[in-house]
Amino acid sequence: MEKILIFTGNYYPKPSANGICTHQIALALTQLGYEVHIICYKKNLEKELEEINGINVHRIEMGMVSNMRETSQRLIDEGFRRGIFIKKIAILLNRIKIVLYWPLYPMTSPVQAVRMYRTAKILHKDLHFKSVISVFNPIDSLVAGMLMKKKYKEIKFFPYFLDSITASWGHEFISKTQLQKKGWKWEERVFRTADKIIAMKYHESHHRDNRYSQFRDKTKYLDIPLFRPINIDDKDNISPFEQGYVDLTYTGRLEMNNYDPWYAITLLRKITTEHYNLRVHFYSRGSCEDKLNEMMKSTSGFVVRHGFVEAQEAIRAIMFTDILISFGTAESNMIPSKIFEYMSTGKPIIHFYKQNEDVCLPYFKKYPLSLVIKESTEDKDQNIKRIQKFIQDVNGKKL
Repeated sequence: MEKILIFTGNYYPKPSANGICTHQIALALTQLGYEVHIICYKKNLEKELEEINGINVHRIEMGMVSNMRETSQRLIDEGFRRGIFIKKIAILLNRIKIVLYWPLYPMTSPVQAVRMYRTAKILHKDLHFKSVISVFNPIDSLVAGMLMKKKYKEIKFFPYFLDSITASWGHEFISKTQLQKKGWKWEERVFRTADKIIAMKYHESHHRDNRYSQFRDKTKYLDIPLFRPINIDDKDNISPFEQGYVDLTYTGRLEMNNYDPWYAITLLRKITTEHYNLRVHFYSRGSCEDKLNEMMKSTSGFVVRHGFVEAQEAIRAIMFTDILISFGTAESNMIPSKIFEYMSTGKPIIHFYKQNEDVCLPYFKKYPLSLVIKESTEDKDQNIKRIQKFIQDVNGKKL
């Protein structure tokens, strides 16, 4: 049986969006008869070695700052104020790391990439991997994959770009010009090393730049692998929501001033006070969590923050909610992978977007139970009426 190794970041039971996509690829490969091994980050209380759905999962310790962030959010969710202090220290340390490792940006420390690589070398001695797939983001997985290819020439190396290094929003202290310059150095290095490059369809327009022409013959463009049947276990077949409300749910990451929920909350709050008894649920993580906590207290239960939960709990919320909501990015052409997961349920979806070129719009145009709302102050009253009518028309419906 041929063996394949996949490098990724946050994986199950509390995966990132890329971790969810990685899982679908791994499942498909196992169904094709491959033996799949995944090297990923280890969060609190997770096992170093575990088998999930026939996939062999090997976890490495996260760096100090990542562990501090994980611990701080858990403490904040449990109501301990010291979690806020730990979070601030983690943010400060991360900024210091960016300065210290500026020549390597967007890598902020080589430690985790080296840990991934060392673990992979040990496994390869016994398992003899035929191929290595490095899922970006994180950049650690790309570096570990390149190191494996350099060490073992016979291994096929496939970088899998669910995100783009050069076409992202970067960091608040780093200009687009700097991101382009540093990101391209990494991309060029990875592209040259790769046997085949896998990127998402929404990267195709970005890759029309002449600098990518030398790599076109070995680049393949695919869609995000999350449009599929979704099932929940019998033990989870109980709604997490209180009866008597129209529940709207978001699952995933949120970032201030990039893809945040404030415009949506303002409009939905207006509707719930005049027409419907709505509740808006956030199963989320990122830089919006503190403000969501404040809103949960000040809106008397209209906003409900659940925090970063295990994947199965988020799926249960998706399956039992009345309407799903999503947010487009302010600048990047990155498409939120969750929209495919949302569409898989057949549920109504409201998508809020900030830029006219939002890459999600062509997909929602094909999805009958969707409403797209441009986040415009001038159109606020009209958008409220559109949302109200959409809720009236689609609540309880399913494709």
